[in-house]
Amino acid sequence: MAMTAALAALALSGLLVFATDAEIRGEIVRLGDIANVAVLPESIRSRAAELQLARFKRYTPQASVPVAFLAAQARSQMPALAAWLAGNTGRQIILRHRRPAGELMALAPHAEGIVRGDQVTLRIDAGPFRIEREAIALSDAKPGERLFLRTADRQAISAQCQGGN
Repeated sequence: MAMTAALAALALSGLLVFATDAEIRGEIVRLGDIANVAVLPESIRSRAAELQLARFKRYTPQASVPVAFLAAQARSQMPALAAWLAGNTGRQIILRHRRPAGELMALAPHAEGIVRGDQVTLRIDAGPFRIEREAIALSDAKPGERLFLRTADRQAISAQCQGGN
């Protein structure tokens, strides 16, 4: 988690410091995924880290969320955190959803997404391996949405649109 000098000062003051950017592994956004809970007393640290603050929509690759909203969610579930959550207002946190290994992605040729008829690259990452092949879009899709494509061997498949190249 990268911290600016101002955030480092907050960490020293004993306040919870929220990341400016965080990668979330599942659909649930937990306090421990987005804030430095090491400043909390050991007796409440693990419980606080597991607080569920938000949920990602399945195919949303990223979201910008107000830190004040996430702090309020934590405070409502665990009022004892109020003193450590003070001052977390006025900025956003970028949450990125880590997609599962082996998920088929259609790489968009435009920043706006994919338009029916576009030639796109299909990509699947499986551990250290990456497989790519070409396909034609059978429908439109914005980044994060699913669409149907036809491969060179005339197979129709579904994939998630990944942002413009």
